[in-house]
Amino acid sequence: MIAEAPEVDAGLSYVVPEASSGSGVGRVEVAIERVGWRRSPDEVRASRALAKKLFHGMNAVDAADAVRHGGKAPWMNFDVGGEPSSIFVNFEFADRAAVEAFEARELPAGFRLAPLRILEDEEPAYFLVLNAYQSSGGLVSGARAEWSVFVHDPRDGHPRFLVVQAAAANFSADPVHLLTHPEPVTHVLEQGAIVSRVGVRDTDDGPERPYFTSRIRWPQPREERVALAREFVAANDFIFWGHGVADRTLYNASMHNRDAVRIAAADVEVDDRSRWAPYLRPVPRHTYVYLEPLEIVISPWCNLDESHIDASDEHRRALVEFKDGFYPAMIRDIAAEGLRGEKHPLSSFTVAATPPSLEVHVPIVDPEGFAAVAPLPDGARLARLRILEGDAAGARPYLTLYVDRVEDAPEGIGARWATYVETEEGRPHLLVLDRVTEDVAVDPVRLLHLPGVVEHRAEGGVLRTRVESPDFRFASAIAWTTCAETLPSRELVEAGDRVAYVGGVWDKVYYDGGSMELPVRCAGPNVLAAGDLRTPWDAFLDPTAARAFVRDRVLHKACNPWRNVG
Repeated sequence: MIAEAPEVDAGLSYVVPEASSGSGVGRVEVAIERVGWRRSPDEVRASRALAKKLFHGMNAVDAADAVRHGGKAPWMNFDVGGEPSSIFVNFEFADRAAVEAFEARELPAGFRLAPLRILEDEEPAYFLVLNAYQSSGGLVSGARAEWSVFVHDPRDGHPRFLVVQAAAANFSADPVHLLTHPEPVTHVLEQGAIVSRVGVRDTDDGPERPYFTSRIRWPQPREERVALAREFVAANDFIFWGHGVADRTLYNASMHNRDAVRIAAADVEVDDRSRWAPYLRPVPRHTYVYLEPLEIVISPWCNLDESHIDASDEHRRALVEFKDGFYPAMIRDIAAEGLRGEKHPLSSFTVAATPPSLEVHVPIVDPEGFAAVAPLPDGARLARLRILEGDAAGARPYLTLYVDRVEDAPEGIGARWATYVETEEGRPHLLVLDRVTEDVAVDPVRLLHLPGVVEHRAEGGVLRTRVESPDFRFASAIAWTTCAETLPSRELVEAGDRVAYVGGVWDKVYYDGGSMELPVRCAGPNVLAAGDLRTPWDAFLDPTAARAFVRDRVLHKACNPWRNVG
């Protein structure tokens, strides 16, 4: 227990000075009111909100300054709304000749189309897809339509999205045209159908001439749920545009572990007079509708210094000048709104590959006993999940130890003891029961978390780990380089979308395909020797059936910390 903190006098304030670049953001003044740290529930919530502004809000201000000076990439939330749901209309290329003609005429130099699976149960093919949606906030807003193909990433060959055309109902920006003016784009639910239209006007006040319309019966009388292939989801990690400029994208299970509804062919009407129609088979291979909004964060135009950019020197300079002027001002505005409590700060971070990360999953064999003594939220129910794709052990509750190093994190290597509970919607999420860090850490439970014993290093193909605190002990030595590679289950990855702490505060986390698509090294069962594990809940665990995951790849993530505070 920490001592009660002194009250803060009313009338103090923190002022974010006006940007020297003249971005026009101006002063942001945040009043620090008289709030006791340990008083009534309402005052406790207020104190956490203040701590969020002072720590995470100030980190966002520092990050905004780093973006302005070129020392950090800009990151922004980008929400794809669910009213109506976003759609994909997926066309196959007509034949090999159409593929070659498209590559020669429409792609930046050095790019080639990549075949891939969109749905889990199909063979790879060459696709051009139309994605129509309503953005509910973030980087852009309003109705949008994007035509994309899939290309080999020029750096590693991985399939990626490449947007060949984008149309938006409101002002937007892209690396081909810089600022783009509004166009006749609608995406609405009308008369029992999701209707998406894209057109042109010859004059500002002239009539609209549609060149693409799709009408999808909605809702479907009988829903056919389909799973999206992991490679299709991971193609979103980098979204290329004309000239080979790319956006860096992170996401969560709203993209990789949600079923979409496949639309019966008889329930789709398409009128395609776009410039892309001559390359394609006239009938879509399939059409599907996302059931829920998509939660994404994006770093725009992340690769302007790379050699494969297929643009003139003049246009490259224009891109750099636009990015250096436009996005830092946006990031600073977002940081200022975070300090005022109007938006949630966003931070990006990298989980290092050295030393490799460790996850030790220990089955809970007495869920009722565990739940009776563990610090679970009132009414919380333990989630049962598989930890491996196709796990023969089936879905079970687990206690998990996570040990990793976040690059440049002041607390050093950290360890978290966690279990999994269900959200109100029945989705799994992580509940951190305790944590141990090498150095002092900011914590929504204790505010300042004191250091403990965390030793974690790789030597000669063996990963040696020791974690100790008054209530926990863990030790292991895993010859991880000889362990078999396997895929973590999608529900295990999804559990990391929402990282909750004792007391109810939670973080919203985003990641790329490294968390979802790349295999881990799996050791176990019998990965723990006698005496290697001590917890307050040993009577409810089966350490003989524990499995350990070792990841030796960098993981890119972002977070809205303390998302439900403020």
